[in-house]
Amino acid sequence: MIHRRRLVSPVLLGALVAAWAGPASAAPPATVAADAAYWTAGRLAAVASVTKGPTVARGTAVRRVPAGIPQGRYVAGIPQVGTFFVASPDGNTSCTGSVVHSPAHDLVLTAGHCAYGWQSSTTHRIFVPAYAYGKDAAHQPYGFYPVTQFVLDPRYRPSPPTAAVTDLDFAFARLGAGSDRRQVEDVTKALALTTTPSYRNTVTVIGYPGSSHNPGHKAIACTVPTTRLAGYRQMRMVCGGFFDGVSGSPWIAGYDPLRHTGQVIGEVGGRGGGGDDQDHDWISYSPMFGSELLSLYHQAVSAG
Repeated sequence: MIHRRRLVSPVLLGALVAAWAGPASAAPPATVAADAAYWTAGRLAAVASVTKGPTVARGTAVRRVPAGIPQGRYVAGIPQVGTFFVASPDGNTSCTGSVVHSPAHDLVLTAGHCAYGWQSSTTHRIFVPAYAYGKDAAHQPYGFYPVTQFVLDPRYRPSPPTAAVTDLDFAFARLGAGSDRRQVEDVTKALALTTTPSYRNTVTVIGYPGSSHNPGHKAIACTVPTTRLAGYRQMRMVCGGFFDGVSGSPWIAGYDPLRHTGQVIGEVGGRGGGGDDQDHDWISYSPMFGSELLSLYHQAVSAG
């Protein structure tokens, strides 16, 4: 269930979510089979990550992380966080996403700047929970799930990069059932989507940096405090290792590493696609989750 702090009571909110419940997503078996055939281990490994921050010239040296900045640690990953893989005429791309609770058990949260370019002229759009490097789509630990629809705020655009636009840099993907005909949440369980209580929080951020900085394609995690990004309705967190590919990574409050539970109160996105420089990996941003996010969630739940 999605929790809205200080806005409605839990009982009323539960009724609202139930009222907005739409039909479960579906994908034809032929689509699942075609996606499995396309996404070989080699194609998954070679995918390019959607840029976090403005593009810099090829060959630009990575800036050294300043002293005292915490560094993310590579982890095995958790079932609720995974990677999108999308094929397009311009090349295959990826971003991070997280499974959030929904009535149909089929929603994944990601960044708007990822989903915006994936709405058209793309094929073989899948989500892989806890992506395992070296395995093809058909042999991932939690399977894979075809994307049936991306849902974005209609006011969101990648440019101009104003606060009014980048504050809306979030999106949902509705997924079809996997090859076993189960929905993603039934397999991985889900994180609780929650409005952001304030600019100052302690969060655990989990994502998948691209292969140029992460040859083993492992998940990276960091638990840090957040502050406000001045001039924006966005949070800021400081931790090294969050390169391209982490766009859409959940910011989880109250994370329990044993049960893999917690409340998603943000995701890597916002100004500069979640950062000011794609090689300035230790600063990341997230839009605040408020009424706009709730409205989009309800739209995604009722879409179909």
